[in-house]
This record gives sequence, structure tokens and C-alpha cells, in this order.
Amino acid sequence: MGRPARTRLPTPASPAISNCTSSAGGFPHGTPLNACTATADLGLDVIHVIGPRVPDWRAADLAATAISLSLDGHTVARGRGADTFGTPVAGVAWLARRLSNRGRRIEAGEIVATGSCTGLVQVVPGQRVRAEFQNLGAVSLGLI
Repeated sequence: MGRPARTRLPTPASPAISNCTSSAGGFPHGTPLNACTATADLGLDVIHVIGPRVPDWRAADLAATAISLSLDGHTVARGRGADTFGTPVAGVAWLARRLSNRGRRIEAGEIVATGSCTGLVQVVPGQRVRAEFQNLGAVSLGLI
């Protein structure tokens, strides 16, 4: 960052689910959902469901941590922490550097989402989504 950080990484961290959708109310028929359309839509994030705090997250090998995503009890996607910048901490460090280069910083209390380990999965009202993070906890969300 060009200068020493004034504070350490946060003590607690939490597993989370991002609920994504198009700010335009959906994609027109035939428009692919990919990195380009996500960028054009400013990231697709609508809400984040934050799971329980994990105070000892530094003891975990976050890059090797397995993540599974299920819909209504059926696993539909799997990933590892390495699927986000090599490790979720690297994503936070990247953001901190970018902000520092602009004279800004991550402020206390701000939530930093480090990206998807499982990719995008279509969910419809009435389904229940559950993400399990090996040895770190789980997060679930029911859509109505």
C-alpha cells in the first residue's frame, strides 16, 4: 500500500451469501449472464446474508476451504476459497491497495465481499439456498 497499515485485518470474519440480480429487472431474453454483463450492471449485488462470526478464521487455510452451495437440499455448485483471488484475504488486500492509491481506505464496520467461490446459480422464489463453508459455518436464505 506504500505505507504500513494503521490497523490489522479484522478479528472476526463471516461466511456470506450474495443475492444477485440485474438492477434493470432481469436480463432480456438471450442476453448471457457472464462477467461482461455483470460488470455492465455494476456487479449484480442486491443483498448480502452474513453468517456467524468466525473469530479464529486466521487458523483456517482459506484457500483450501471447501464451499458447497445447495438449493432445496441438493448440492448445485462447489468451490474453494482459492477461487477468489487465490484466497479471500488477497481480495481484501487488493481492495485496500486500490483504495489507498486513491487516498481512501476500508473503514471500520464496512463489509467487504470477496467474491463468489461457486459462481452464479439461478434461484427462484420458494427455493432455499444454503452455502456451507468447511469448518467456518453455513449461511442460508429462503426466497419468497
